[in-house]
Amino acid sequence: MGISTLVAAYSLWLMTFFKDKNILVISLKEDNAKDVLIKAQDAYKELPTWLRVKCEEDNRLSMRFVNGSRIQAASTTKKSGVGKSLSVLIIDECLTFFNTIYVRNKTTGEIRPVKIGELYESKEYK
Repeated sequence: MGISTLVAAYSLWLMTFFKDKNILVISLKEDNAKDVLIKAQDAYKELPTWLRVKCEEDNRLSMRFVNGSRIQAASTTKKSGVGKSLSVLIIDECLTFFNTIYVRNKTTGEIRPVKIGELYESKEYK
């Protein structure tokens, strides 16, 4: 369906036009998460020079721009994303609707468990 390509393009757009965006791609296997990152890196190379934001880090697990935006790839563990203030979390083929993630409210600081299925069904997370 090309969803990972679309997600990679969206991530690159977000990083290019907004500063300090932090994007994390997680998957059961690191290689699957890297696939989304690689698509973003390949798309970046195809941008015209005048549109590219200077890239200060570009390796197999992350890409970071001078505007403070970055994308990282990681495997799914209990510690994935812990301590990171994420703009976007991309969950790539690794969880079911019944798996639980923990979400912190930026305003109140409250941390609460949320089932992945709730993210799709609730207006609160849209």
